[in-house]
Amino acid sequence: MPGSLQAWSDHEVQKQIVEKLKHELSSSLSSNEIKALRQDIVDGIVKWFSSLAGYQYVFEFTKLATNDPTLAGQLTVQPSVSAGYASAFAALALFWFGVGGFESLHPHNLTNDVYDIEYSVLASLSHSLISVDKRQKKIYEAIRGGIDARLHWESLIATTKQGTQ
Repeated sequence: MPGSLQAWSDHEVQKQIVEKLKHELSSSLSSNEIKALRQDIVDGIVKWFSSLAGYQYVFEFTKLATNDPTLAGQLTVQPSVSAGYASAFAALALFWFGVGGFESLHPHNLTNDVYDIEYSVLASLSHSLISVDKRQKKIYEAIRGGIDARLHWESLIATTKQGTQ
């Protein structure tokens, strides 16, 4: 099996990736954001996406993918596949942070969630997801809400640019 496919089939590696992201994102969460995640997972994730930390996470992820800060800024605030993937992985990590039980989760189940991210990203760009997978529906709703939440950053950036000219 080619190395690129072997990484996707290694369930322990998939869990380690999400665990590392979960740990990194937890440092950016305030106590109010943690409380929001535990009360309503989708709303809590959307609130995090609309925060400065959420915007910066998606921007930095997109900047790494494009190597162009201007393009990354545009892709971060507009519906895009790059921002969608950044949002999906963050939403998956935040989901497990909010609901708990990640440590006892079987790695095969998490790998399935990682595979399903692609569907949620594409669905968020078309505004619909047909699935019976409840967890994936929550991830989709969080990505979609994150896109809408980040749109306010576009107007803030435009206002700032106008003020400096």
